Amino acid sequence: MQCAGGLCVAATPTEGFCSAPCVVGQPVGCGYGPSATKRDGGCLGPRVTGFFSSEGIGDTGFCVELCDVDADCVQASRGWVCTLSDGVRERFGRGGTCFPPDATDAGPDGGGVSDAAVQDASTADGG
Repeated sequence: MQCAGGLCVAATPTEGFCSAPCVVGQPVGCGYGPSATKRDGGCLGPRVTGFFSSEGIGDTGFCVELCDVDADCVQASRGWVCTLSDGVRERFGRGGTCFPPDATDAGPDGGGVSDAAVQDASTADGG
């Protein structure tokens, strides 16, 4: 995959999406200002857990596509689905994020992006 912005995120070994860096927890970013009423993109941060981990608000994240239903996903025709999340709904006012179907259940060992691999900005604690 080739991305104009240069940041390509591999969701699975065969699927990915173009993104951009952003700051977790900020009201701007991913192409939207603070007064946007409906966002199509939101900032997620990598979830790294462990004794010495402190990722959260203010750290660098990456932009993902937001959705309410599968049809909202740009790559829906390729099987991408809207993975619903209470945290995304609270933070961005949208139902979830778009990922290929095998990314939501593959987990970190399966090469996919899941709750174990990323954390949305609303659940970041700022460590």
